[in-house]
Amino acid sequence: KEAEGDTIIASSDISLSVDAPQTTTSGNQIEYIVNYENKGKNAKTNLQVRVNYPDGFSFSKAEPSPSNGNRTWDIPSLKSGERKKIKVLGALSGGDGESKRVEAEIGTVDSNGKFFTQIKKEDSTRIVEAGILITETVNGKSETFVDAGTTLDYVIEYKNEGGIGLRNVVVENEINTEILDMSTFNAKGGALENGKIVWNSSGVSELALIQPSQEGRLEFSAGVKKKEELPISSISDKNFQITSRASISSDDIAVSISAEKKVEAAPSIVKLNTFIGVDAQAFYYDQFTGEPLGNGPMPPKVGQKTTYKVFLNMTNLSNDVAEVVVKCQLAPGIKWEWNDSVSHGEKLDHNSKTGEVLWKVGRVPANTGTFSEKMIASFDISITPGEDRIGKTAPLIVTTKIVGEDTFTEQKLDSSDGDVSTELPDDKFAEGKGNVEK
Repeated sequence: KEAEGDTIIASSDISLSVDAPQTTTSGNQIEYIVNYENKGKNAKTNLQVRVNYPDGFSFSKAEPSPSNGNRTWDIPSLKSGERKKIKVLGALSGGDGESKRVEAEIGTVDSNGKFFTQIKKEDSTRIVEAGILITETVNGKSETFVDAGTTLDYVIEYKNEGGIGLRNVVVENEINTEILDMSTFNAKGGALENGKIVWNSSGVSELALIQPSQEGRLEFSAGVKKKEELPISSISDKNFQITSRASISSDDIAVSISAEKKVEAAPSIVKLNTFIGVDAQAFYYDQFTGEPLGNGPMPPKVGQKTTYKVFLNMTNLSNDVAEVVVKCQLAPGIKWEWNDSVSHGEKLDHNSKTGEVLWKVGRVPANTGTFSEKMIASFDISITPGEDRIGKTAPLIVTTKIVGEDTFTEQKLDSSDGDVSTELPDDKFAEGKGNVEK
């Protein structure tokens, strides 16, 4: 496969890539993937992406659909850190051994509609007459999104569509294992050699000879590392992805004499969702000095008001998250006492009718709380216990939920924290002072 080209015509904060399958048979359906991202600090406007197809390419469809014709996508605005993808599907035809080059470019459009290229990228596909078909899926899909700790089940399927048997077949799979827990790795009939999974007739007898129309499948699996095991050592460690590509080779595969007798499957891609969390804590005492943050009797007493300080601590793991919102539900009878503040985002909004505290945070960068400070909101609440709570703890917060959209995987995210009571489990100075007294 020819190396990907890279022509930077003007300096830009925009990154661009175009991916094409390395090989295909003439007339086969293929997919081009164009990725672009705003790595600058400010939003970009009036952008346009153009894809220049090779001769012999027949456009079928694209996601999203082109703005004009079948090769132009208008981008009115691209926020800082925003990453987008264009998928183009079509058939590619050509002669045996011919290289077909696709080119993508991104630039700006002026008021007169003139296009100014900022970056060009290119990739190529070689036409082969193989007579062998190979595909790969992970968890039943060619592209999927998973959480840390998930098990990945890969399936490679092959079929001899030619007129002769294929002898001494070797199937290989290249996969980046950075975020895989290799102690869970299992390849049925295969072995891991020099960063590749290899199957041959010594482990899978069917590969000694694949007759015309014969088909088969190979499987392997591995678990994604848990959150605490991910290789995050700096703020730039983000957007983790596992790319796997299977190939099949045999001396009997019919390709041009100068070409390698190997056919590759379209890659399978696994993108790792981030984890965004919120921890709701209530305190009566300052945890450094032991001095009161709250007011009123401690332990709380029937008919008397005691105030507490609540903190909502937010963290985010490996991808940027957009449109983050935190909702904290106060328990019935708990009063909002203001004295609120936020480190990021909009001012807190308390609904006196429902008891919900709303925090619109907005965008949260990857590794928040790990290599940058946690995002924190705080406010005061109070309780005036009734006689029904004598000798018991009283609920302060029912639940706290956080939602957002992963900008890398484009998946909706949510998590929640449990209830908080007057027991104040995070307040080391309040131990044994949670039960309401008469």
